[in-house]
Amino acid sequence: MHSIRTNDLLTVENLKTYFYTPEGILKAVDEVSFSLKEGECVCIVGESGSGKSTLALSILKLLDESARIEGRVAFNGKNLIELSEDEIRKIRGNEISMIFQNPQSSLNPVMRVGEQIVEQMINHKRMDKKEAKSKAIELLREMGIPDAEKRFGDFPHQLSGGMKQRVMIAMALSCNPKIIIADEPTSALDVTIQAQILDIFKRLKQKGISILFITHDFGIVSVIADRIVVMYAGRVMEKGTAVEILRNPEHPYTVGLLDCLPGTSEKDRLAYIPGTIPSLIEPPEGCVFSPRCRFRFDACSKTPPEYPVSDVHSVACFLFSNEVNG
Repeated sequence: MHSIRTNDLLTVENLKTYFYTPEGILKAVDEVSFSLKEGECVCIVGESGSGKSTLALSILKLLDESARIEGRVAFNGKNLIELSEDEIRKIRGNEISMIFQNPQSSLNPVMRVGEQIVEQMINHKRMDKKEAKSKAIELLREMGIPDAEKRFGDFPHQLSGGMKQRVMIAMALSCNPKIIIADEPTSALDVTIQAQILDIFKRLKQKGISILFITHDFGIVSVIADRIVVMYAGRVMEKGTAVEILRNPEHPYTVGLLDCLPGTSEKDRLAYIPGTIPSLIEPPEGCVFSPRCRFRFDACSKTPPEYPVSDVHSVACFLFSNEVNG
């Protein structure tokens, strides 16, 4: 296995995740590339069905055997895609942790929440139980859980949704990971709790932890992102710094998503993007967004490459090709 050198903490290059189904090959992630630096938050954003969660699961090889993953996920000089199950297991939860959308299904219902955090540290860090318990209680305190020592002994059903998510973040942090992958971690929470959880992520970023944050919500993106990757039907439509994309979105899909936010439309009613995400088994020829795009023209029958908008911003759209712009 060859090693990969990179200045970025995590580099994803031409990642493909295909599922072999009775109906045909489903291209859930199709040639996706981006990077993540130390202490940075990259938000992967798009509608449901755009491939965001599959991308997150592919990085840590958490998909079932029907998935075929190709490309490079470079971390610590290794391509994670090429690692054996034993090798990748040493990285999962230890150097790269994942927080899932629904903590209820991620926590063991018959095991006290504190013991679940302790178990993680004993398995990965070989800590003794007393030291692990002390650290677990401290992590619960850091997550803003009141009376952490008592809550350590609670079962998941005794905690609110927001508390469960704080436990999941504490568990993700227990082995001092370099990267946290958070898959829609606030979508099931009310707005007040959501804001508190986002504050926790901002503090983690200040401590130098890198965050890959999966979301469909540009409101969250505007709060936490340093850089943004916009996905649609398994492909990258646009990527760049949060400042550039939020102030100057270029891809018609990104513009449409931002117009759907409350308060951004000039009309009384919310804007929306007509149509739906296409089948990933039989995607449209050329640009996958073209059937829903009001700017569609002949060139869109081919797949667009990424065109630079600036040094820190690119867009996969023929509207930005030299041929169109003369």
